[in-house]
Amino acid sequence: MKRHRNRLIYGLTLMGVTALAWAYVQRFELVERYHAFMQDKAAIAQAQEELKSLQAEYARLKEQNHQLGSDPLARESSIRRIQRKARIGDTVYHFEDGVAQPAPAPAPVAAPPE
Repeated sequence: MKRHRNRLIYGLTLMGVTALAWAYVQRFELVERYHAFMQDKAAIAQAQEELKSLQAEYARLKEQNHQLGSDPLARESSIRRIQRKARIGDTVYHFEDGVAQPAPAPAPVAAPPE
């Protein structure tokens, strides 16, 4: 009888603790907060990857800038490319963006009289 009573008290205590825990979860919206935390964690990981990529690109561009500073031909080439200038005697080709129009069909040739 005493065992039965102890099990009953244990079961009721377990149910009460479970109900209180569930009420706590609902009251403080722990499930929604957990999902928001996981989304923030994923966003932070993505931002860290982007930061690493940008830092690598910055280091590459910094090295390229250092090399341009010591090479006068590369500096001149870069300036001409950015400012769209050419040397005297250079041939410049301009390509316009747009849809190419099909060539017109050739006119039919009349057969010679026989």
